[in-house]
Amino acid sequence: QLCAFEYTGFRGTERPGSLQCDAFLRDACGECAGHLEGTELLWLVEPGGKHNERDWGRRLPCALRWLLAPEVPEAAEVFWTRLSPVPSGGAFELLVHKEMLSLPVRERYQVHLGFDNWSSGIQCCNLLPSGLAKEENGSAILAALAYAPPGSASMHFALTNGVEWDNNQEKNYELPVR
Repeated sequence: QLCAFEYTGFRGTERPGSLQCDAFLRDACGECAGHLEGTELLWLVEPGGKHNERDWGRRLPCALRWLLAPEVPEAAEVFWTRLSPVPSGGAFELLVHKEMLSLPVRERYQVHLGFDNWSSGIQCCNLLPSGLAKEENGSAILAALAYAPPGSASMHFALTNGVEWDNNQEKNYELPVR
């Protein structure tokens, strides 16, 4: 079975013809997707995404997850991390079943997180499509890449869709750090 991955970024407006080139690539990807019925295709145009090393560095894990297809935990888990538990002094991914969130559906989701009762390492991370297979119930899986400061013992977090918040009924969510 053929697997294909396309992730299109935005080149910006600095160079003449960039917007036209981006539009052409977006339309060409859509046309190609139509010819690839029966294959696995992940195709995403990231709003505001740029064609630079920083943005591609953020998008590459999605492509690798999708191509290498790691296992997904049972659908009963709304949140989980890879590495697990969260490594103190290291990077990790927070993964979320989108359809299991208690937030109204919006185009964009973010996670706000901090460590040791919000005393260090406070971050705001976009939850992007993970590229992982959808569960039987159709739940898309979102992912955020974050970093746990050295010496951390716990991570607290809350989610937003840009309008409403899910902070576990004002208790915040919590995961261990080791």
